[in-house]
Amino acid sequence: MTYEFTATGGTYTIEWPLSGGMPAWEMADWTDTLVRFMVMLREDDPRLLTDSNVLYDAMNAAYKLGQAGEALRDALIRTARRSVDGKPVMTFDEIGKALGVQRSTVKARHDRLEAGEQARYAHWLAGTLPDYGNLEPGYEWSADVLTLADPAGMYAMLLDDTSEAAAVAATKIRERLHDPATARTDWPVAAEINLIRAALPAEVLADPDADRAIELAARGLYVLRVLYPDPAETGRAGLIVGELERPEYRALATYHHAGGALAAIGVLVRQLTGVDASTGDILDAVAADMWSDAVYGNGRRSDSPYGHDERRSADLVQAHALALGLGRERAARLWSAVMGTTFDETTKAQMGATDPDIVVQAVAGADLHVLATPESTAAAMDLAIENLTSARFRPERHLGHVLAAAGIRSRSVPEILAWVDAHPDTRPVIDGAEQDLTVREMIGKALYFNAAFVRDHHYPETWRLDDQEQRERNAELQARLGSQLMAGEITATEAYRIAQAAARGEN
Repeated sequence: MTYEFTATGGTYTIEWPLSGGMPAWEMADWTDTLVRFMVMLREDDPRLLTDSNVLYDAMNAAYKLGQAGEALRDALIRTARRSVDGKPVMTFDEIGKALGVQRSTVKARHDRLEAGEQARYAHWLAGTLPDYGNLEPGYEWSADVLTLADPAGMYAMLLDDTSEAAAVAATKIRERLHDPATARTDWPVAAEINLIRAALPAEVLADPDADRAIELAARGLYVLRVLYPDPAETGRAGLIVGELERPEYRALATYHHAGGALAAIGVLVRQLTGVDASTGDILDAVAADMWSDAVYGNGRRSDSPYGHDERRSADLVQAHALALGLGRERAARLWSAVMGTTFDETTKAQMGATDPDIVVQAVAGADLHVLATPESTAAAMDLAIENLTSARFRPERHLGHVLAAAGIRSRSVPEILAWVDAHPDTRPVIDGAEQDLTVREMIGKALYFNAAFVRDHHYPETWRLDDQEQRERNAELQARLGSQLMAGEITATEAYRIAQAAARGEN
């Protein structure tokens, strides 16, 4: 595995064996965040005073790195006390000197470790689940997800537990969050409210209905953060599970997730400000967008006309809007805005693109705004992993079949691409028949054909944020990388690095 750091003085790369797993990648990512903060601090970067997200990300990275440090310290102590030829590798005095603490402190910690105590991130370091995570058959899940201290962490733990009891427990969490009746319950969304408020301008926050609209948006974001967290924040994607998507194929939410929803807030503000929309319009658009991907796993409209993902998401936002007292007319508008993100397979366009409501058009436009940004190619590779493990894209789930057959349970794009690079000529076997394309070729093909979609997509008539020149650059890069991948001229990891460099504006 490799991780590239970019700083003002240039770029450097660290490498480690694939066996380091997700913990190694996460430590590199947290360190990268803190190095960037350190550089900004030394240069007195004005963003430290104007962008609270910079501080939040650095604080979150510092916290996680600190927790990881405690787990590593414990592992060092236990390793140093292992016996070789009847003697420990290091004495308590030597360990204390190295760690900068008293001998008695080290011994006391070692005794507690031997008695079974563990650091909070001990299982993260070992790549295992806590003992309570392996649920015994017959275990009955009774906790309400809305009362859990760490609902996202608990749900992630259940996804990585292979027992039937864990699958049942995870299903209960999804059903609770996706049940319209839950709208009448109080939701613990203070953190989500703060994230959304931080992304909105003062004039929008001053709107008389801002508090209710933001709470509505925050509930949608809460669902996303539990079920489909931002891989850039957590280091792993959520799983898409529903009537169509089966958990054994591990369809990954590498493209549709909480990070994308938060990023869309600024896009919606710019778009609607540009068409002289009201602050109420902006709040409605943000609320609808937070719910537009709340339900995944049940397919497109062609799979289920009345139970497809967008319809279920629209029903949810309507139920929550009514429960919060936003009124029937406004709830109906929000329903239409979410439904407007539905992709019509016949016309190859979104339903909301031609809606007369500027909010419905804005939400549809923001849904695919990434096509016209430098992040387009990296997003296309993330989408390729999501699509190739998903029956919503192809019933065969080609990459999902391959990974399931190989026993690969990673939820990280870099790790999956590294596995593809290690097994580039692997072909999926479906119903006993070996398929034509290798895993490397199928990712290359997905990237190559996405280039045409980038070029040809039509945004809504009122959309102001298109950039045809950027789209053309994106399409050219995707076609080139796709061709090189199919020809075996570059690895999937190299293609992803190039895509990420393009997202940073480096090529």
